[in-house]
Amino acid sequence: MTDGEKRWARIEEIFHAATSLSGDERAAWLDDACQGDAALRREVEGLLRHAAETRDQFDASLRAARERLAGGELAVSAEASLKGQRFGPYRIVRELGRGGMGRVFLAERDDAQYHGQVAIKLIATAASDSLQQRFRTERQVQADLQHPGIARLLDAGVNDAGESYLVMEYVDGEPIDVYCRQHRLSVPERLRLVVKLCDAVHHAHRNLVVHRDIKSSNVLVTAEGEPKLLDFGIAKLIDPQRASALALHQTAELSRVVTLDTASPEQLRGEPATTATDVYALGALLYRLLTGHGAFSSGRSTPVMVAEAILEREPPRPSQAVLEREDDDPDADSAEHYPAQLGSTPEKLARALRGDLDTIILKALRKEPERRYDSAAELAADIERHLQRQPVVARGDSAGYVLRRYLLRHRKAVASAAAGLLAMISLAGFYTAELATERDRAQREARRAEEVSTFLTELFESATPEQSFGEWVSARELLDLGAERIELELASEPAVQASLMRVIGSAYAALGFIEQATELTERALAVREAIGGPPDALLGNALFGLGNLRRSAGRYEESAALLDQALVTRLAIHGEVHGEIAEAHLAFAALHTARLEFDAAEQQIDKADAVLARMNAPDSDIVTAVLTWRGHLAQRRGSFEEAVGHYRDALGLKAAESGPDHPSTFELRTALAQVLTAAGRLEESEAMHRELLETQRRVLPDGHPAIAMTLSLLATALKAQGRSAEAEPYEAESLSIKRAAHDGDHPQIVIALNNLANLRHDLRDLDGAYALHQEALAMNLRIHGDDHPILANNYINLAALASDMEDYEEALALYRETLALDRAAFGDEHPFISHDMNGIGNVLSKLGRAAEAEETLREALALSTRSPGPDHSQTAQLRRDLGIALAREGRCDEAESLLRDALERLEQAFPADAWETALARAHLGGCLIALGSPEVGEPLLKSAYERLVETRGPDDGMSRRVRALWPEDQRPGR
Repeated sequence: MTDGEKRWARIEEIFHAATSLSGDERAAWLDDACQGDAALRREVEGLLRHAAETRDQFDASLRAARERLAGGELAVSAEASLKGQRFGPYRIVRELGRGGMGRVFLAERDDAQYHGQVAIKLIATAASDSLQQRFRTERQVQADLQHPGIARLLDAGVNDAGESYLVMEYVDGEPIDVYCRQHRLSVPERLRLVVKLCDAVHHAHRNLVVHRDIKSSNVLVTAEGEPKLLDFGIAKLIDPQRASALALHQTAELSRVVTLDTASPEQLRGEPATTATDVYALGALLYRLLTGHGAFSSGRSTPVMVAEAILEREPPRPSQAVLEREDDDPDADSAEHYPAQLGSTPEKLARALRGDLDTIILKALRKEPERRYDSAAELAADIERHLQRQPVVARGDSAGYVLRRYLLRHRKAVASAAAGLLAMISLAGFYTAELATERDRAQREARRAEEVSTFLTELFESATPEQSFGEWVSARELLDLGAERIELELASEPAVQASLMRVIGSAYAALGFIEQATELTERALAVREAIGGPPDALLGNALFGLGNLRRSAGRYEESAALLDQALVTRLAIHGEVHGEIAEAHLAFAALHTARLEFDAAEQQIDKADAVLARMNAPDSDIVTAVLTWRGHLAQRRGSFEEAVGHYRDALGLKAAESGPDHPSTFELRTALAQVLTAAGRLEESEAMHRELLETQRRVLPDGHPAIAMTLSLLATALKAQGRSAEAEPYEAESLSIKRAAHDGDHPQIVIALNNLANLRHDLRDLDGAYALHQEALAMNLRIHGDDHPILANNYINLAALASDMEDYEEALALYRETLALDRAAFGDEHPFISHDMNGIGNVLSKLGRAAEAEETLREALALSTRSPGPDHSQTAQLRRDLGIALAREGRCDEAESLLRDALERLEQAFPADAWETALARAHLGGCLIALGSPEVGEPLLKSAYERLVETRGPDDGMSRRVRALWPEDQRPGR
């Protein structure tokens, strides 16, 4: 080694150790390391100043300093000076590389024993004591390690010039990142390479050796695809007695010699390295292999910036990183180019990394060593689990997550139970993320998470064929069992008890068991509040869940208060920019929509959108939810084409992420098909429902609730086309599926009964319709009691049927029962009230009680004009019905303007051939005939009557009443 090279090696060694120090600590270190050599100190301090530059600038400064210090000698090829020289029986062929520890050469065996190539690592006699000590460490470490994934030590010695050398197995390969890039390895192929590397690292750890410098250049992959771990030059023996016996003590100076790209926080802090240090480096290497760049570094980052990030910041999720690549970053390939190397696109690669791999890598990169994987073997095992679609340990054994992975591996075997369990899976999976946040805060929460995980795992295992001897436990039975066990087994663990109450309560709600959901969620909140302490995710989510349940029950003021508390709690935990904050705003949007406060709902959706805009990579589910709520709001406002656009955007995102045949995609396909029905695009809606039904029958088990939903909606689309007879079998099948899915009473059965009853009503099977409506009412009374606002739906349907059967007194009583329920639940100003009063007014009009009818209808119209507003379709229908009542009394001069205005507004809100529009057109035509304008009125009346007969049949009550508007001698036949 030349004098320039020796000088440079010393400068480089001091510089690397000083980069992680600052202030007085750095100054003291330089005093000790430079030992009065002012020139040496100037060179080191110059490099430290350059460390504040970008990486490219710094690399240029480093090369210039190195060449200057060597006086040009570094430009002389070491290969030329050493080529042909012998080291024992080996002859140098050429230089392979050099670094702070010395130089590495390719050599050949040059005696009569055998021929073969080796790598010789050479260190000069003038090297510092620390370098000599590191060299001895490496020699002993390599001698002790015998593993196919670790380059073997073959020999060692000192040449005639007094230079120590090691003879190593020559690995003819490429650095692992280069190999992956050149061979365009897929994500699974890269993962399998890392699994093999983990095995080699674990072997070193079992031999009480920490490598401390695992990086791409120290892992070569052979032509056969086998990774080899090299360079134990800064390895550490973690057995103090063994290290002492070998005189291989590690100094503070040595502990700071690191490669910044894979350096762990404890290395930068100068703390002792452990096996967790190598686990961190493996995670950092895996991050680079899957994203194309380091977790913290880029070409524009200075070393100081990178070090600060490693110590202070959390790395971005790999799935985010591949979408956020900066194309002008010289340390990374472009956003499109790198995924292409894996045979993928940015979006597909992000989906492949999202979930398990994000979790695995970030666990390995945790800043606290004790929170990483306990060993390289555990990291490898988790990667293997992911590759085999089994639950990974990093997920914390959430029961929902365990079951989701089970379903992926055994789709056919678990198909019949999937319907009930899917809701619990998603909830339990979400809860795992909540617990992960809590574990970050305290060891106590880690114990709680473990207990919750164990409880849910055991609970879900009871539903698998292995534990139930082939008999599937229903979702309801599983929930009931869990609720019972919570009360019996967890009274001494209130935090765990409250957590599980919330989870199972949410599962009850997802399956439609609202009473049980409310009871458990109330208990969860009460237990959590009794525990006390600062706000946490459990408190926020219990408040949030109960707020949503109160909204479902129509208890809007209570819902608003609970959601307010939930939002305040979540803000305290997460700040303003977090997915859960956006989710809270969407819950407020749902509340306002339920109250028909559409402007307020839109403001909340905008707030959710604003939160997402401030997030680096918001969760796609929240983005989709915002679009879905925009569509839902537009649909409720009667802006059907706008709603179609929003639903299509949401569906595009969800289908791109999950595929067109995923259950979550089915929900959006359903929403889009529904709004197409509302928009009057009935043929398109029917085709979409039929396509969806065919797909669901193919990929879902018989009797799945999603199939029942699609059957019902297809029936609705057919009904809207006047094809009620064709629709009836679909609705009947939907009811049959729901009866089979639910043991006893259930809200979904009530909905199906009402839908089928309405179809029977259309088909003039009035007795059959009445029986079904009565059954639905009785079931709702058993489920909810006799004062629940949901009973208003039953009374409305029965009132319409009674009116059509010309039992007006019964209809009037039912409408008044509806009004009393809605007033008790929603107050006097809610749009439901004006709707109910309109029903009462219409029946009074048919009873001939004209004055009462007019007063009631005008009051209803005034109320609806205030809320939901003068331009809303409900207000237009009230204006129409008041006009009809006036026309019935012969006051067509007053009715005409009301009917014209109503028709204009209804034509904007409904399809041109909808019955709502046809009814207004018919009565306007009748009024014009009565006012002496038959040439205008008759075409209106004729087209409306034909449409009603086509869609509802000639014997329908509405059709018969419209037919009566014709002069008797001109009245069309049936």
